[in-house]
Amino acid sequence: RLRFLPLNSTDLLVVTGVLVLFIIGAYGVSRRWSIGFGILWFFIMFATTANIFSKIGTMFGERLVYGPSYGLIIVFLILVHSIIPYRTRILLLFILLVSAVLRTWIQVPVWRSSVSVFESVVAYSPRSPRAVWDNGFVALMKGDYRAAQSLLYRAHRKFPNFHNLTADLGLSA
Repeated sequence: RLRFLPLNSTDLLVVTGVLVLFIIGAYGVSRRWSIGFGILWFFIMFATTANIFSKIGTMFGERLVYGPSYGLIIVFLILVHSIIPYRTRILLLFILLVSAVLRTWIQVPVWRSSVSVFESVVAYSPRSPRAVWDNGFVALMKGDYRAAQSLLYRAHRKFPNFHNLTADLGLSA
């Protein structure tokens, strides 16, 4: 850690990189460069979903990256168009398209139901009390009171003063 900042050197490097990219984006917009617009679009859209200005209270962040990703797509397409030859661009586009289709195919079973979504979130983030609580709530709604109670107590240890969680615990008893 740096003594004069509450950041370690890696954090400082990331913050510096973000600031440099933001400055490049602002400069690019002032010069009417499309790449500058793409960079600023990413940062402005990302800031609205990153719990920076206000907590949005959601765990399913994958749906929140669509807006910011348009900025990255703009930057990517401009760089690809200016650097990579046409035939290679077509091959790259095909590879990206196949990758997106495969990733969606793999993800579809997770989106099958609320239960499978919450179970997936708990599997990816087992220490997240919010994920455990939501999974407990789903168990409660299914009538599996034993599983609900176990999950809700686990979440309650992290969120002891959260009233909705306490109410769900009362329902599971």
